[in-house]
Amino acid sequence: MKNLVCFIAAFAMLAAFTSAQDAVNTKCPFSGDDVDAAQTVTIKKAVSFCCGNCLGKYEKDPAAMTKQVIAAESQLVNETCPISGKGTGKTVVVNGQLVGVCCGKCAKKVAGDAAFEVKATKPATAKCIVTGKPAKADKTSVADVKVAFCCAKCVAKAEKNPAAVLSKL
Repeated sequence: MKNLVCFIAAFAMLAAFTSAQDAVNTKCPFSGDDVDAAQTVTIKKAVSFCCGNCLGKYEKDPAAMTKQVIAAESQLVNETCPISGKGTGKTVVVNGQLVGVCCGKCAKKVAGDAAFEVKATKPATAKCIVTGKPAKADKTSVADVKVAFCCAKCVAKAEKNPAAVLSKL
């Protein structure tokens, strides 16, 4: 029984160590302190490509392009509010995409619906993260970036505004 308890404890420590190793950072993006392996968040970010070949290269090994994903500047994927059809004045991140909305009321509707999908009329990033050429809206993928934090308070801050986290890395 004692050996089983030791094995379980060792496995739990290994799992915690592995999850921190998978993170793209070793310092908390908010505080600058060392990260806690138990405090990680996976942030979604849409990135666009110039062609199917580049999209295929990314999908074959997304981890190899994490730095490019983080550095890619997001842009609005739509020209009108997906709820009202009016012009955009506010933004909200939905499923890794920067979506323009007309007002706070529409922002809450869009952000509160996990299944919401906006029909992108523009690419999520202006340039292909592989070649740097102009990107196309129909050649977009959503990247998962695992980020570690020092404490639960910073995790909550990240979950509230995930786009702000990647800009701090």
